[in-house]
Amino acid sequence: MEVGKTPYARFDLNDYSVPHDRVQRSLSVLASPDVVRVLDGEDVVASHPRSWDRAQQLEDPAHLQKLAEANVAAVSTAPSTVFTISRQTAASCCRS
Repeated sequence: MEVGKTPYARFDLNDYSVPHDRVQRSLSVLASPDVVRVLDGEDVVASHPRSWDRAQQLEDPAHLQKLAEANVAAVSTAPSTVFTISRQTAASCCRS
């Protein structure tokens, strides 16, 4: 199965969370009547109780926590861009 940009693998019309570093790749799903396991090669990267409902989103809190931490780290290391406009430039832009 292909996991898109969001950290969820869709199986049987439900979305199961996967670690954020496993997005945009092919993963495998092994399902029993009780458990859904998501594998990257031979590594089990997620395990969830199986839902027999439809349109459910099953999440591992650890997956969401690591995603939040990665987002904070990305924001704190992103370069900030400051634009400085002189009064003369601003005045020339505003003339009719």
